[in-house]
Amino acid sequence: MSDELGAARTEKAMQNNEISTSRQTSGAEEKVMSSPELTSMISAYLREGSNLTVPMVSDQVPTLKVGKWRAFFANLARVNRAFFHASIAILWEVMDTLEPFFELILPCDTLLDRATPAVPLAYWNAISSDEWKRFEVYSSRTKTLILNRKTSPEIDPSWLFYIASSTKRPAQLFPAIKHLVLTSNDTLSLFVAFHVTPQIDRLTVHLDKESKEPDDESSVAFTSSLAENAGKLTSLRLVQPVSWKIMDVVATIPGLKRLSLRVEKHITSADLSPLNELKSLEALAIEESTFSDAFPGSVGTADAIARESSMDNLTELRVTANCTRQFQVARHLSPKSLRTLELNVLGDLTGSMAVLPLFILVHAQRNTQLTSLVVTCRKFNITPGSVEDLRGDPRYTIMEPFINALSSLHNLTILSITGASFFSVDIIVQMLRMLRKLPQLQVFRFLPLQMTALEADDLMIPTLGALIEVSRHNPNLRELAIPLDIYVLDDLVLPHGYVSRHGLKKLAIDACIDEESAITTEDSLHMARYLDRLFPSLETLTEEWRKDTLDWRIWNVIERTLSFCQEIRAQAVNDARLMAS
Repeated sequence: MSDELGAARTEKAMQNNEISTSRQTSGAEEKVMSSPELTSMISAYLREGSNLTVPMVSDQVPTLKVGKWRAFFANLARVNRAFFHASIAILWEVMDTLEPFFELILPCDTLLDRATPAVPLAYWNAISSDEWKRFEVYSSRTKTLILNRKTSPEIDPSWLFYIASSTKRPAQLFPAIKHLVLTSNDTLSLFVAFHVTPQIDRLTVHLDKESKEPDDESSVAFTSSLAENAGKLTSLRLVQPVSWKIMDVVATIPGLKRLSLRVEKHITSADLSPLNELKSLEALAIEESTFSDAFPGSVGTADAIARESSMDNLTELRVTANCTRQFQVARHLSPKSLRTLELNVLGDLTGSMAVLPLFILVHAQRNTQLTSLVVTCRKFNITPGSVEDLRGDPRYTIMEPFINALSSLHNLTILSITGASFFSVDIIVQMLRMLRKLPQLQVFRFLPLQMTALEADDLMIPTLGALIEVSRHNPNLRELAIPLDIYVLDDLVLPHGYVSRHGLKKLAIDACIDEESAITTEDSLHMARYLDRLFPSLETLTEEWRKDTLDWRIWNVIERTLSFCQEIRAQAVNDARLMAS
C-alpha cells in the first residue's frame, strides 16, 4: 500500500504548505489543472483503461490483485490539489488493508526509530479532531473493503474502546462503503465489520484457518448483528463457516435478495429448511464442499411436489452437490417461481445417480415457468454392485414421470443434461420424442452416459434420421448436441420437395467414432447433403471437439462440404436475383 501512503503524505504536505503545482501555469491551462470537475473526468477516463480488479470469491481467501495502475494514480495525486482529490477517489476505492487508516492517518505510537508502529497499536497522544477529519478524507472514498488478517494491525483492546467511544471521530468510519469482504476474525477487522454493517449492500464472509473457533462464536455474533442492523444488505455469500445456527440467523435477515452458501456434510435437510423464510430472495446458490456417501433416506416425491413455499420471488437456483444433497434441496427448498435452474451434480461412491430423475422431476413439477434448466454431472464412477439393488425398483427405472415433467415446461428455451446416467437404455429416444412438445426451445443438449460398464446398460443410439423430427417441430432451436449413430445411413431419405428454413446454427453429434469404423467419402457427402437439407443455416459441426482429434477430423470434412453447399446456394440465389432485375 506504499502508493496510498505516498498519496496520504502528499496530502499532508499540501495542508502544511498550501502548494498547488511546482510549475507555472496560466490562463486556460491553470483552470483545467485546478478544476475538480475536469480532473475527476480525466481520472475516470484513465481509470477505465487501468486493470483495477475488484476481488472475486473462489476457493481461496479473497485478496486484491494490485496492478501498476496504483503507482500511476499515486503520481497524479502529487500534481496539485484537484488531481489529488480526483486520484485518491480511485486509489482508495478498493482497499485490502487497514494499516494506512489506523497507523498513518491516525498517527499511532511508534518505536524508538519513530517510523515503525508499536505492536499492538496504541495512541498515547490521543487522536485530535483534525486527525479524524483527515481520516475521513480517505475513508470516505472507500467503497469496497477486504478485511485481511495480514493487513489488519493488532490493536490493544483498551485503545479500540477509546476509538469506539471517541466523540471526535466521524459517526461513520467508512461512509461510502458498499461491499465488505471479511476474511479474518481479528479484533480490528471485527470492529470495522460490525461498525459498517448498516451501510453495506454486499457481503462475503470467508474466514481464514486462523479464525476457526469451537462454536463459531464471532461468526454467529456477526450474523446476529446483520439480522438486526444490515438494513441495506441485499447480497450475501457465506463460504466459511456455515453452521446450522448461522443459517438459522441468516434466515431472519430482512431484504436479502441474493444468497450463496457453501455447506458441509454435517448440514442436514432440517438445517436448510429455515431458508424458506427469506421471502425477498431472488437468487440462491448452494455449494457442497464435503459430502457423505449416504444414499438418500427417503426418495418420495409426492410430498415434495405438494409442499407450500413462501419464497415467491426466487427465480434463480444453483446447486453444486452430490445427488443426495441435490434431492434434499429439491425436496425442502425448491420454490414455485424459478426461471433458471442450474444443477452441478458431483459424484460419490454410492448409486445415488439413480435419484437424478427424481430431483429433476420435483423441480420441474414445482416450477412450471422455467426457461432454463441445465444439469451437469461429473466425477462419477458407478460400479455394477453399487446399483444392483436399485434395478428392480420402478422409481428409478421408469422414466415416464420424468419425461412428462420435462415436456410440461413449455417456456423452456434452454435444456441441457450432460454426463447423467439412466437405467432406461432408450432414454435418448424418449427425450427426442419429448422434444417436439417444447417448440420454444433454443438450446437442447442431451449427452447421457450408460449407467455402468455392463453390456445390459448400453444405450440405444438413434440414427441421423431422427433429426427430421427436430427440423419439423423445433423451429426455434439454434444449438443441438445429441448422441446419434452415423453408421446407419439407409433412413436418410427426405420426402419429395421437402424444404426447410430451420435456423439451427450449431450441431454437435456424439457418434462414438473409432479408428476401426471408417467413414467413407461417399458417406460424408451423403450426411452433408442430408444435414444441409434439414438445417440450411448450420454453421458448425466441430465446435464441440478438440482440434485434430478423430471426431474433429471427420466432422471438419462434413462441415467444409456443408459450407460449400451453402456458398453454391447463395450464389445461385444471387444470380437469379440479378437475372430477374
